[in-house]
Amino acid sequence: MLAHTIMLLSLLAAADPTPGQAPAKEPAKPPASRPQASGPAKASEDGQAKPLVPFPHPLITEVLYAVPTGSEGDANGDGARNATGDEFIEIVNPHKRAIDLAGYTLSDKRASEKDKKGHAKSGAVRFTFPKCVLQPGQVVVVFNGFEGKWTGPVGDQLGAPPKGNESFAGALVFDMKNKSERSALANNADWILLSTRGDEPVQLVRWGTVEGTVANCPLIEDAPNAVRSSVQRTSLYGHLESHDQEGDYRFSPGRFENELQRPTIGSATSTTPEREPQPAPAPAKGKPGTKK
Repeated sequence: MLAHTIMLLSLLAAADPTPGQAPAKEPAKPPASRPQASGPAKASEDGQAKPLVPFPHPLITEVLYAVPTGSEGDANGDGARNATGDEFIEIVNPHKRAIDLAGYTLSDKRASEKDKKGHAKSGAVRFTFPKCVLQPGQVVVVFNGFEGKWTGPVGDQLGAPPKGNESFAGALVFDMKNKSERSALANNADWILLSTRGDEPVQLVRWGTVEGTVANCPLIEDAPNAVRSSVQRTSLYGHLESHDQEGDYRFSPGRFENELQRPTIGSATSTTPEREPQPAPAPAKGKPGTKK
Protein backbone atom coordinates (compact mmCIF):
# COMPACT_ATOMS: atom_id res chain seq x y z
CA MET A 1 0.00 0.00 0.00
CA LEU A 2 2.82 2.40 0.93
CA ALA A 3 4.54 1.71 -2.40
CA HIS A 4 1.37 2.59 -4.34
CA THR A 5 1.00 5.84 -2.38
CA ILE A 6 4.59 6.89 -3.15
CA MET A 7 4.14 6.12 -6.88
CA LEU A 8 0.91 8.17 -6.98
CA LEU A 9 2.58 11.18 -5.35
CA SER A 10 5.45 10.99 -7.86
CA LEU A 11 3.06 11.06 -10.79
CA LEU A 12 1.18 14.05 -9.43
CA ALA A 13 4.43 15.94 -8.95
CA ALA A 14 5.45 15.31 -12.55
CA ALA A 15 2.07 16.42 -13.90
CA ASP A 16 1.90 19.59 -11.74
CA PRO A 17 5.28 21.29 -11.61
CA THR A 18 6.11 23.69 -8.84
CA PRO A 19 5.04 27.35 -9.36
CA GLY A 20 7.47 29.27 -11.57
CA GLN A 21 8.99 26.14 -13.05
CA ALA A 22 8.52 25.59 -16.79
CA PRO A 23 7.11 22.22 -17.79
CA ALA A 24 9.59 19.77 -19.28
CA LYS A 25 9.72 19.83 -23.11
CA GLU A 26 9.21 16.73 -25.19
CA PRO A 27 12.17 15.66 -27.30
CA ALA A 28 12.17 17.43 -30.70
CA LYS A 29 10.97 15.31 -33.61
CA PRO A 30 13.14 15.13 -36.75
CA PRO A 31 11.72 17.29 -39.57
CA ALA A 32 9.71 15.43 -42.19
CA SER A 33 11.54 14.94 -45.50
CA ARG A 34 10.57 17.31 -48.30
CA PRO A 35 8.31 15.90 -50.97
CA GLN A 36 10.12 15.35 -54.25
CA ALA A 37 9.10 17.50 -57.19
CA SER A 38 6.88 15.73 -59.69
CA GLY A 39 8.21 15.00 -63.16
CA PRO A 40 11.60 13.80 -64.36
CA ALA A 41 13.39 17.15 -64.20
CA LYS A 42 16.28 17.46 -61.76
CA ALA A 43 18.00 20.62 -60.61
CA SER A 44 21.70 21.21 -61.15
CA GLU A 45 24.00 22.80 -58.60
CA ASP A 46 23.12 26.29 -59.84
CA GLY A 47 19.41 25.61 -59.36
CA GLN A 48 18.63 25.34 -63.07
CA ALA A 49 16.72 22.34 -64.44
CA LYS A 50 19.01 19.78 -66.04
CA PRO A 51 18.27 18.32 -69.49
CA LEU A 52 16.82 14.80 -69.38
CA VAL A 53 19.79 13.57 -71.42
CA PRO A 54 23.42 14.61 -70.89
CA PHE A 55 25.41 16.66 -73.39
CA PRO A 56 25.88 16.11 -76.33
CA HIS A 57 22.79 13.91 -76.85
CA PRO A 58 19.50 15.04 -78.45
CA LEU A 59 16.09 14.39 -76.86
CA ILE A 60 12.95 12.79 -78.35
CA THR A 61 10.04 15.20 -77.94
CA GLU A 62 7.19 13.73 -80.04
CA VAL A 63 6.28 10.40 -81.65
CA LEU A 64 3.38 9.59 -83.97
CA TYR A 65 3.17 5.80 -83.99
CA ALA A 66 -0.59 5.37 -84.60
CA VAL A 67 -1.61 7.61 -87.51
CA PRO A 68 -5.22 8.85 -87.14
CA THR A 69 -7.69 7.75 -89.81
CA GLY A 70 -8.95 9.96 -92.61
CA SER A 71 -7.59 13.38 -93.50
CA GLU A 72 -6.75 13.98 -89.83
CA GLY A 73 -3.80 11.62 -90.26
CA ASP A 74 -1.98 13.60 -92.97
CA ALA A 75 0.99 14.51 -90.76
CA ASN A 76 3.47 15.26 -93.57
CA GLY A 77 1.00 17.56 -95.32
CA ASP A 78 1.18 15.99 -98.78
CA GLY A 79 -2.60 15.80 -99.11
CA ALA A 80 -3.00 12.09 -98.39
CA ARG A 81 -3.07 10.13 -95.16
CA ASN A 82 -0.74 7.12 -95.11
CA ALA A 83 -0.74 4.79 -92.11
CA THR A 84 2.98 4.14 -92.56
CA GLY A 85 4.43 7.17 -94.33
CA ASP A 86 2.96 9.75 -91.93
CA GLU A 87 4.63 8.29 -88.86
CA PHE A 88 7.32 10.58 -87.44
CA ILE A 89 9.75 11.15 -84.58
CA GLU A 90 10.65 14.65 -83.45
CA ILE A 91 13.87 15.44 -81.57
CA VAL A 92 15.46 18.60 -80.17
CA ASN A 93 18.81 19.84 -78.95
CA PRO A 94 18.05 20.43 -75.22
CA HIS A 95 21.46 21.93 -74.43
CA LYS A 96 22.91 25.43 -74.45
CA ARG A 97 25.64 24.36 -76.88
CA ALA A 98 25.46 23.02 -80.44
CA ILE A 99 25.49 19.24 -80.99
CA ASP A 100 26.19 17.03 -84.02
CA LEU A 101 23.71 14.27 -84.92
CA ALA A 102 26.12 12.41 -87.21
CA GLY A 103 25.86 8.67 -86.54
CA TYR A 104 22.92 8.81 -84.12
CA THR A 105 20.27 6.22 -84.92
CA LEU A 106 16.51 5.90 -84.37
CA SER A 107 15.22 2.31 -84.43
CA ASP A 108 12.20 0.26 -83.38
CA LYS A 109 12.10 -3.04 -81.49
CA ARG A 110 12.09 -5.13 -84.65
CA ALA A 111 15.44 -3.60 -85.64
CA SER A 112 16.99 -5.26 -82.58
CA GLU A 113 15.70 -8.73 -83.51
CA LYS A 114 17.50 -11.24 -85.70
CA ASP A 115 16.22 -14.13 -87.80
CA LYS A 116 17.54 -17.69 -87.55
CA LYS A 117 20.49 -16.80 -89.76
CA GLY A 118 21.45 -13.83 -87.61
CA HIS A 119 20.21 -11.24 -90.10
CA ALA A 120 18.03 -8.27 -89.22
CA LYS A 121 14.34 -9.05 -89.60
CA SER A 122 12.44 -7.42 -92.44
CA GLY A 123 10.00 -4.66 -91.64
CA ALA A 124 12.30 -2.90 -89.18
CA VAL A 125 12.34 0.88 -88.77
CA ARG A 126 15.86 2.30 -88.66
CA PHE A 127 17.33 5.69 -89.54
CA THR A 128 20.91 6.91 -89.09
CA PHE A 129 21.61 10.64 -89.23
CA PRO A 130 24.20 12.15 -91.54
CA LYS A 131 26.30 15.08 -90.35
CA CYS A 132 23.87 17.63 -88.98
CA VAL A 133 24.72 20.33 -86.45
CA LEU A 134 21.84 21.41 -84.21
CA GLN A 135 21.93 24.76 -82.47
CA PRO A 136 20.42 25.08 -78.93
CA GLY A 137 16.69 24.42 -79.06
CA GLN A 138 16.71 23.53 -82.76
CA VAL A 139 14.16 20.90 -83.81
CA VAL A 140 14.37 17.94 -86.22
CA VAL A 141 11.54 15.79 -87.59
CA VAL A 142 12.16 12.35 -89.12
CA PHE A 143 9.27 10.94 -91.19
CA ASN A 144 8.84 7.30 -92.17
CA GLY A 145 8.37 8.65 -95.69
CA PHE A 146 6.63 5.69 -97.36
CA GLU A 147 4.95 7.05 -100.53
CA GLY A 148 5.37 10.60 -99.24
CA LYS A 149 5.55 13.76 -101.35
CA TRP A 150 7.41 16.80 -100.12
CA THR A 151 7.37 20.56 -100.28
CA GLY A 152 10.49 22.41 -99.18
CA PRO A 153 13.94 21.08 -98.24
CA VAL A 154 14.11 17.50 -96.94
CA GLY A 155 17.18 15.44 -96.04
CA ASP A 156 17.84 11.71 -95.76
CA GLN A 157 20.51 9.34 -94.47
CA LEU A 158 22.94 10.61 -97.12
CA GLY A 159 22.73 14.28 -96.29
CA ALA A 160 21.00 16.89 -94.16
CA PRO A 161 18.63 19.45 -95.69
CA PRO A 162 20.30 22.78 -96.56
CA LYS A 163 17.92 24.67 -94.27
CA GLY A 164 14.75 24.37 -92.22
CA ASN A 165 11.38 23.58 -93.78
CA GLU A 166 8.83 26.38 -93.40
CA SER A 167 5.97 23.86 -93.67
CA PHE A 168 7.15 22.48 -90.30
CA ALA A 169 7.85 25.72 -88.42
CA GLY A 170 11.41 25.87 -89.77
CA ALA A 171 12.46 22.49 -88.37
CA LEU A 172 14.98 20.34 -90.21
CA VAL A 173 13.02 17.55 -91.92
CA PHE A 174 14.36 14.09 -92.83
CA ASP A 175 12.83 11.25 -94.84
CA MET A 176 13.60 7.61 -93.94
CA LYS A 177 12.53 6.69 -97.50
CA ASN A 178 11.06 3.38 -96.43
CA LYS A 179 9.99 1.33 -99.44
CA SER A 180 7.59 -1.05 -97.70
CA GLU A 181 4.38 -0.31 -95.84
CA ARG A 182 5.40 -3.05 -93.40
CA SER A 183 8.38 -1.01 -92.26
CA ALA A 184 6.35 0.79 -89.65
CA LEU A 185 5.93 1.25 -85.92
CA ALA A 186 3.48 -1.13 -84.27
CA ASN A 187 0.41 0.64 -82.88
CA ASN A 188 -0.22 -1.69 -79.94
CA ALA A 189 3.27 -2.22 -78.56
CA ASP A 190 6.69 -1.07 -79.77
CA TRP A 191 9.50 1.32 -78.98
CA ILE A 192 11.78 3.96 -80.45
CA LEU A 193 15.40 3.75 -79.38
CA LEU A 194 17.82 6.64 -79.78
CA SER A 195 21.43 5.43 -79.79
CA THR A 196 24.82 6.98 -80.44
CA ARG A 197 27.22 6.39 -83.33
CA GLY A 198 28.89 3.85 -81.04
CA ASP A 199 25.57 2.01 -80.64
CA GLU A 200 25.22 3.11 -77.01
CA PRO A 201 21.58 3.62 -75.92
CA VAL A 202 20.57 7.17 -74.99
CA GLN A 203 16.77 7.16 -74.73
CA LEU A 204 14.01 4.57 -75.09
CA VAL A 205 10.37 5.56 -75.63
CA ARG A 206 8.04 2.56 -75.44
CA TRP A 207 4.29 2.01 -75.48
CA GLY A 208 2.00 -0.94 -74.86
CA THR A 209 3.22 -4.19 -73.32
CA VAL A 210 6.62 -4.74 -74.93
CA GLU A 211 8.63 -7.85 -74.18
CA GLY A 212 12.25 -7.23 -73.32
CA THR A 213 14.08 -3.98 -72.80
CA VAL A 214 17.36 -2.24 -73.67
CA ALA A 215 20.15 -2.83 -71.17
CA ASN A 216 22.05 0.15 -69.77
CA CYS A 217 19.70 2.72 -71.27
CA PRO A 218 19.85 5.80 -69.02
CA LEU A 219 16.43 7.20 -69.96
CA ILE A 220 13.46 4.84 -70.43
CA GLU A 221 10.01 6.40 -70.78
CA ASP A 222 6.59 4.77 -71.01
CA ALA A 223 4.42 6.72 -73.44
CA PRO A 224 0.64 6.64 -73.11
CA ASN A 225 -1.46 4.68 -75.59
CA ALA A 226 -2.56 7.25 -78.15
CA VAL A 227 -4.70 5.89 -80.97
CA ARG A 228 -5.91 9.22 -82.35
CA SER A 229 -2.93 11.51 -81.76
CA SER A 230 0.81 11.62 -81.22
CA VAL A 231 2.52 11.54 -77.84
CA GLN A 232 4.44 14.70 -77.06
CA ARG A 233 6.55 16.45 -74.48
CA THR A 234 5.20 19.86 -73.54
CA SER A 235 8.54 21.15 -72.23
CA LEU A 236 12.22 20.22 -72.25
CA TYR A 237 11.80 18.73 -68.78
CA GLY A 238 8.27 17.28 -68.86
CA HIS A 239 6.74 13.84 -69.37
CA LEU A 240 5.45 12.41 -72.63
CA GLU A 241 1.67 12.63 -72.84
CA SER A 242 -1.09 12.46 -75.41
CA HIS A 243 -1.07 15.42 -77.78
CA ASP A 244 -3.51 18.19 -76.95
CA GLN A 245 -6.16 17.92 -79.64
CA GLU A 246 -6.78 21.52 -80.67
CA GLY A 247 -9.36 21.52 -83.44
CA ASP A 248 -8.28 19.06 -86.12
CA TYR A 249 -4.62 19.03 -85.09
CA ARG A 250 -3.60 15.78 -83.40
CA PHE A 251 0.15 16.22 -83.82
CA SER A 252 2.59 19.09 -84.33
CA PRO A 253 5.79 17.97 -86.11
CA GLY A 254 8.50 20.60 -85.89
CA ARG A 255 6.50 22.93 -83.66
CA PHE A 256 8.12 22.13 -80.32
CA GLU A 257 8.64 25.50 -78.65
CA ASN A 258 11.31 25.87 -76.01
CA GLU A 259 13.25 28.58 -74.24
CA LEU A 260 16.54 27.70 -75.98
CA GLN A 261 15.32 28.47 -79.48
CA ARG A 262 17.00 31.31 -81.33
CA PRO A 263 17.65 32.21 -84.98
CA THR A 264 20.37 30.01 -86.48
CA ILE A 265 23.03 30.94 -89.00
CA GLY A 266 24.31 28.75 -91.82
CA SER A 267 23.23 25.32 -93.00
CA ALA A 268 22.44 22.17 -91.06
CA THR A 269 25.84 20.74 -91.98
CA SER A 270 27.83 23.63 -90.52
CA THR A 271 30.75 22.16 -88.60
CA THR A 272 30.95 24.86 -85.94
CA PRO A 273 28.36 26.32 -83.59
CA GLU A 274 27.42 29.90 -84.26
CA ARG A 275 29.57 32.39 -82.39
CA GLU A 276 28.35 34.62 -79.62
CA PRO A 277 28.33 38.36 -80.50
CA GLN A 278 31.66 39.99 -79.69
CA PRO A 279 31.84 43.37 -77.90
CA ALA A 280 32.66 46.37 -80.07
CA PRO A 281 36.26 47.62 -79.84
CA ALA A 282 36.87 50.61 -77.59
CA PRO A 283 36.72 53.90 -79.55
CA ALA A 284 39.95 55.82 -80.13
CA LYS A 285 40.64 58.85 -77.95
CA GLY A 286 39.12 62.06 -79.15
CA LYS A 287 36.49 60.30 -81.32
CA PRO A 288 32.90 59.72 -80.30
CA GLY A 289 32.05 56.07 -79.64
CA THR A 290 28.98 54.27 -80.91
CA LYS A 291 26.58 52.14 -78.95
CA LYS A 292 26.13 48.58 -80.06
